[in-house]
This record gives sequence, structure tokens and C-alpha cells, in this order.
Amino acid sequence: MDAFVSKQILKSLVLPPAGPLIVALGGLLLALLTRWRRTGHALCALGLLILWLLATPIVADRLLRATERYRALDLEHVPPAQAVVILAGGVRLAAPEYGTAAPSLTTLQRLSYGALLARTTGLPVLVSGNGKEAAADRKSTRLNSSHITI
Repeated sequence: MDAFVSKQILKSLVLPPAGPLIVALGGLLLALLTRWRRTGHALCALGLLILWLLATPIVADRLLRATERYRALDLEHVPPAQAVVILAGGVRLAAPEYGTAAPSLTTLQRLSYGALLARTTGLPVLVSGNGKEAAADRKSTRLNSSHITI
């Protein structure tokens, strides 16, 4: 098995929701199949509590903020740049309201903020895809036809 595949499987088993569920399931099995019932019940409760906490907006927002490394750009003091680069954030392949593919919500947020930056700074805009040449070309075409006026 490839190291990449092994890493992805391990990541899927450890990260939420699988990690806390495995702890809860292990606790349940421990309570049912061994004489360590209290320990099993405690592990089951702990796994479910962790799962619930990770699902609450307060904990999720704090964890998200902990990953943000940079402050938002101050539009009053924009550093020198040559262009506003907007990275794609995904595509909804079957958007019934458009009858074709459409930018995802993340991409639309990036396009909106990029348009604001371009209007404020007067810089040109570069829209980019995900690095795969054919997919990036299709994604850039979809992004460019998103009808956001700068």
C-alpha cells in the first residue's frame, strides 16, 4: 500500500467525526465484553462528549480562528502589488439554477473579496484554478463567467 494512501486512511480514522466515534465504540465494546464496565462507559461518554463539543459553533469557531495565521488586509494601507490573484475554491458541478457548473460558495466569497480589492486598489485581477491544466482551464472559464463586475 502506498504511503499516501496509508496516511489518508489514518487521517480519516483519527480526525472527527471518526476519531471520537471510535473512542465511543471502543468504550461501548469495553463495557459490554469485559469486566471494566465503568471504564468502558466513561470512554463511551467521553467520545460522545468530544464529538458533541466539536459540533458546537463555539468550539468550531475557536478551532478555526486558531488556524488563521494572518490578519485581514487593511484596505487603508495596502502593500504594493502587481495584481489581485483569486484562487478557486471549488466548483458545483451540477448547479440546477445555472443549468451547468457554477462556482462554489467558497469561490464566490473569494471572487467577491477579490473584486472589492481590485476596485479599491485599481489592480488587475488574475483568476486561477487548482493546478490541473485541463480542470484549471474549465474552472477559470466558469469563474470568469460568474458575472461579478469589478
